[in-house]
Amino acid sequence: MKEKKLYILTYDHGGYVLWGDKVKPRLKEIYKWMEKYPKLKIGLDYESFTFDEFSESDPEIVEMIKDLLERYPDRIGLGATTYGQPLSLTISEESNARQL
Repeated sequence: MKEKKLYILTYDHGGYVLWGDKVKPRLKEIYKWMEKYPKLKIGLDYESFTFDEFSESDPEIVEMIKDLLERYPDRIGLGATTYGQPLSLTISEESNARQL
């Protein structure tokens, strides 16, 4: 196995609705991960409401996300950031009913 490469990626599907007060500690962890693992890439899939809510209730979180994007432009990216799911899948767990 020493000759084989191992690829690990993470995609943080969260935001204000799902994570609330856990967002800031997770972002602080991401800073540590980025320093510890220089090849790690992370996607943040936060609904747009996250940015709206935290811009009023805890602007430091929005600044942290901005800083991460600027500091690691080729390693951290934002996902969909929509206000609603653009897909209309009805045959999987991402069904219209679940999105409502």
